[in-house]
Amino acid sequence: MNSLLDIAIAAAKHAGDEIIKLYATTTHETKDDGSPVTVADMRSNEILTDHLSKTNITILSEESEGIATPYPEQMWIIDPLDGTKDFLEKTGDFSVMIGLLENGRPTLGVVYVPVHDILYYATKGSGAFLLSKEVTTRLSISDKPTSPLRFLRSVHNFSPYMKAVTEKLSAQLLPRGSIGVKAGILCSNAGDFFFSLGNFGEWDVCAPEIITLEAGGSVTDCEGNPLFYGTKNHRVEHGILFSNTACYKNVLDAIRTTPKE
Repeated sequence: MNSLLDIAIAAAKHAGDEIIKLYATTTHETKDDGSPVTVADMRSNEILTDHLSKTNITILSEESEGIATPYPEQMWIIDPLDGTKDFLEKTGDFSVMIGLLENGRPTLGVVYVPVHDILYYATKGSGAFLLSKEVTTRLSISDKPTSPLRFLRSVHNFSPYMKAVTEKLSAQLLPRGSIGVKAGILCSNAGDFFFSLGNFGEWDVCAPEIITLEAGGSVTDCEGNPLFYGTKNHRVEHGILFSNTACYKNVLDAIRTTPKE
């Protein structure tokens, strides 16, 4: 596992360095699902694929055509540029994400935020860590309640339903971009939870999930079930909820009891 982690970290940092070189690029195309894709997305995908293919482990990428189910025993799940809209808007809230799925569950995760040269990583059973300015810090999500709760709301996805949930919780709103960035903030105890009923790919959540779990947080769908990997369209059903353990139950209750739109 350590050798795979080293390969994933090297891949993420190499891709992140290339993304920064292309940061001034603002042109983009629109994919079939309406989301943007840039030269940086595709270049990052090439770099990650080149690094990870040396492990002879199957790779599922947001920028690939997908793979057949059932999944193999081991599989890389990657998002070459999570937060493309934030990349285009120059907010800095985007990341490179690499997750390893084994027997249907994430066991390794790397999230690299190139603008700030911050890297989050975790392997199952070994904890989660932050690497910044050549200093490594173990991540440990607090189990103490905070008041008010801090909701890491998406900059680009904040529906009336989500607003109603957060008002029920009297939560403070902290707008942020990439799921990887939000997970890192949660694991650093600078936020308490984030959720969405949106249509997420497995590449959006694989790496952040294992990092959050290893840091001591909770990750489920919005019905309280573990995230499931292995759907034919590679999508996570029933939304996502990332939270510290102190507020998880209250947040889930608010999600369940707030009328849907």
